[in-house]
Amino acid sequence: MVPVLQSSLFCPSCGTMLPFTTDITHSCVCSCGKVIHRSSSGNLEISSFTSLSESDSLLQPGTIGSWKGQAFTVKGRFRIWLEEAVLNYWTVTFDSGGWALLEEGYGLFTMMQETAVPESMTGKRIGELKLSSEFKTEEGALFYLQEKNAGVNIEVEKEAFLPITKGRVLLSDFASESSGTMSIIEWQEKVKTAYTTQSSSFHDFNFKNLRAVSFIEKSIYCDSCSSKIIIKTYPYANCCSCSNCKTIYILDPLRGYVSGKTMTASFDPHLPIGAKGTIDSVEYEVLGWTLKEENNHYASRWREYCLFNAKDGFAFLSEYDGNWIFLKEKKNAPVLNKDGVKSIEYNGENFERFNQYTHKVIAANGSFPYNIFDNQNTLATEYISPPEIWIREKHSSEGIRWYYGTHISKKALERAFNNEVSLPYKEGVGAVEPKGYISIPNLAKGTLLALLLLLIVHSLFVLNKKNQLIWENQYFFKDTSNQLSFATQKFHLDKFRSNLEIELFAPVDNSWMEIGATLVNTDNGKEYTLEKGVEYYHGYTDGETWSEGSKTEQAYFTGLPSGNYLLEAVVSRESTSGSVNDFTVKVTYDVANDRNLYISILILLVVALIKYYLTQSWEKERWSNSPYNPNPLNEDD
Repeated sequence: MVPVLQSSLFCPSCGTMLPFTTDITHSCVCSCGKVIHRSSSGNLEISSFTSLSESDSLLQPGTIGSWKGQAFTVKGRFRIWLEEAVLNYWTVTFDSGGWALLEEGYGLFTMMQETAVPESMTGKRIGELKLSSEFKTEEGALFYLQEKNAGVNIEVEKEAFLPITKGRVLLSDFASESSGTMSIIEWQEKVKTAYTTQSSSFHDFNFKNLRAVSFIEKSIYCDSCSSKIIIKTYPYANCCSCSNCKTIYILDPLRGYVSGKTMTASFDPHLPIGAKGTIDSVEYEVLGWTLKEENNHYASRWREYCLFNAKDGFAFLSEYDGNWIFLKEKKNAPVLNKDGVKSIEYNGENFERFNQYTHKVIAANGSFPYNIFDNQNTLATEYISPPEIWIREKHSSEGIRWYYGTHISKKALERAFNNEVSLPYKEGVGAVEPKGYISIPNLAKGTLLALLLLLIVHSLFVLNKKNQLIWENQYFFKDTSNQLSFATQKFHLDKFRSNLEIELFAPVDNSWMEIGATLVNTDNGKEYTLEKGVEYYHGYTDGETWSEGSKTEQAYFTGLPSGNYLLEAVVSRESTSGSVNDFTVKVTYDVANDRNLYISILILLVVALIKYYLTQSWEKERWSNSPYNPNPLNEDD
């Protein structure tokens, strides 16, 4: 299907030399305005497709960029009008050789590189496939149909890969859990080309030589009240409304904007049309707002605002009870082969089904990139992992689309709009509000990792300890005296900061003994004191033996600077006939204090339990708004 490049080709209509620059392209626009097609044999004919003169994209012939380290040049495009969308397919040639199609529209970019059509699709009419229909490639990869659209009208700018001269094309997108995404274009009933696809953003391509203005501002006049309606994103605004009389207009690919029903309900939007705010370093303008209602007995209502940026495309702000979610359509999304799945996993993160519904529009104003009034049968399923959400929208004729969203706080949104908007007060816990949220597996995993880190740090700390014996001696009480004093020899502590452990052992039996120790820095006279006792009691009560206490205890001087020291101590015993007569004192320098480890572990576990309790409490409130509440019987507990 690749034609042969000739040194000079002339328009069969006017005789002007045609602007073909590569053997990749089939169609080009002559200076006379005709679209000329060349066959694989080099024959020229006038195409029934029309030339494109409107500058509705930042890209243009001559735009350069890079993708995966490969520099490329944009040659031209064909623009396809679908029933509810307009897409550009730019032909790009790489400096290193090869070519690709760059699908662009609504701020979404997909690089398409030709591949072999799967054998399972060569003889099958794609038009017969249903959403989520599957096919298997020769390599065993399983793909599911995500979207299928028929091109109603095609226009050409400069030159483009476009192997037909008339008719409609069928665009089909497929996704695989293991093998990415694929598109198949059916040019004629038995002529197909397949492409591996990879979605990217505008900023991934490092574009240069762009158009100064990317979208056309189009004006129409209302059929009902003659008011002027300004549409800023033509032709990507699929529907709009008259702000005066609320008449709805839908963009027909062949007839332009066609009036429809009139909206009677209204509400005062918190984000007015024309307001500008910066979210994630991107300045958006509010193009429209809608009030939506679920088609079920809950009849929940929420508000949605349509945002636009010339480079990043369309985005949405959804608000329910003062809780806000920022949403964008994504091509790189989860892959499901059926509806109603309870949970999904994406990039290692688990998302739980939170809601599923169809909806209707109660009130609207402004312009929108899709027909908001034709979605009554669109099945929306929400999957949450706060602060993130995936929303899957499935329409029998429009296909499956995914929207990725994140929570945005009221304060952050007010800052985004320079505090020039008045937002509603927040109620309850939002569907993806991160307040206290952490999944139980992640909480357990985080706690275990923290414990492991604590043990590693403690082990490294212990390895660096000297554990040096300074003094050890056994002492005996004389006569009937219940106190004994002693002092150690001088000793030197050489670490910048460390500790000293005093261990007291006494064979107490239903009695006690206590030591009062004073550590003296003989260099500066500074004193450190501590007291510690040992006691051990046991007996037999109500048929059971019992015991409490210990015959050995440790006490610590901590944070000791280097220097010369001596230890002075007074030991007291219980003045009874059963009191002990001897004891042992052991002084050790720079020891590991496992007690601190145990205290740290206890604190960590207590914090984890508190976090678990708070999370459960907040999750109970969050899921009270979901028909899939895992504990519906406990809502009033």
